[in-house]
Amino acid sequence: MSKDYEKLILNYERIIFLSQDNKQKNQALLQKANVFKEMNDFDRASRTLERVQEYELNEIELKEYYYQKIFIYYLNGNFSKAASTIETMYL
Repeated sequence: MSKDYEKLILNYERIIFLSQDNKQKNQALLQKANVFKEMNDFDRASRTLERVQEYELNEIELKEYYYQKIFIYYLNGNFSKAASTIETMYL
């Protein structure tokens, strides 16, 4: 793992741990998942996305969240979770 990625991951985790604002935590989780995605670490990206508090997302953010989650599950070969997320998205 490059030092830049490691710093980003630590900074996002610090925000998640210290913040009292759930929207800020969600944004940090989404950014952290993007870092893992850039590293092709889809397992850690999906586990990070699973920590997002969906009820705090607005409609546009929720759609983007679901698209990212589906895409990462797919890239990680977890097709059943991708399909399940698609079903959840359209319910």
